[in-house]
Formats: sequence, C-alpha cells, structure tokens
Amino acid sequence: MAQSLRPVVSGVPPETVRLSLRATLLNSSQLARARNPAGDFKSWPGGKGKGQGSRGDWRALIKCYGFKDEAEALAYPGNPIDRLAPLAKAKIALIHVGGDADDAVPPAENAEIIEQRYQALGGTFEIIHKPGVNHHPHGLDDPTPVVNFILKHSTPS
Repeated sequence: MAQSLRPVVSGVPPETVRLSLRATLLNSSQLARARNPAGDFKSWPGGKGKGQGSRGDWRALIKCYGFKDEAEALAYPGNPIDRLAPLAKAKIALIHVGGDADDAVPPAENAEIIEQRYQALGGTFEIIHKPGVNHHPHGLDDPTPVVNFILKHSTPS
C-alpha cells in the first residue's frame, strides 16, 4: 500500500514566503519550507533593523497591503513572525535554510525569531545555517537534509 504524503509548501522570499506561510495557515495539513526567510517585513523590505532593506519593495509592500502610511505598516500585527500559533497548533513542521551572514534578511531579525517563537509554542522547527554565506545563493549544494526533513514530517504517522 502506498503512503500518502502531506503537501509541502516551499517559498523563497519575499512574496513567496509570506504566501506559503499564509497558505499553510489556511490549510493545516501542510508542511512549510523556506529559504532565506523574511519573516518580518519591517526587516525586509523595510530595512528597519540591521538589514539593508529595499526602498522600492517597501513602498510596493505598503501599497499592496493598503496601508495608509509607513507608521501603519510598522504597527501591523500580521507578519509571519506574529502568526505562528495556528501553525504550531496544527503541528506543521517548518524548516528554514539561510546564510548566517545574510545582510538582506538578517537571521536574527527573521528566521531566529521564528525559531524561538515557534518552539516556544511547541512547534517543530529546524533551521539550517550556511556558515559565512550572505543572502545568495539560495538552497544547499546537497539537499539531503531538506529532503530528509520533508520525508520525516510529511508522511502521516
């Protein structure tokens, strides 16, 4: 008898990570995977922390979300880092891959916050740091750790 796998949502920032996590929120039978995840848009594209940000993408985000100004965007409570409880409650495993020297999407403002909050909520989270690597290249030379994580967490128990 063939095993049934849970769907896997995969994303690369910026928009696809937010969309993949949002899709996962809407369908609690999924597993989410992200590369160089921008979990807080204040960090990227906002550039309001240590990251370099992107003024054009920040303006586009404010327009896309319908915020009246930057202050409203900065106060928005709907960033992925703020919406983890439903994912943890649904027992959705998350894996993030990113460079630990990323100056566009600093891990300390994004993936590491997600990791801390998600694990505090009882969620399964794995982060794969690429030592000395900046934002690019995405992914791993050897995808085996990601494949193993997906197989482990997407097969129904």
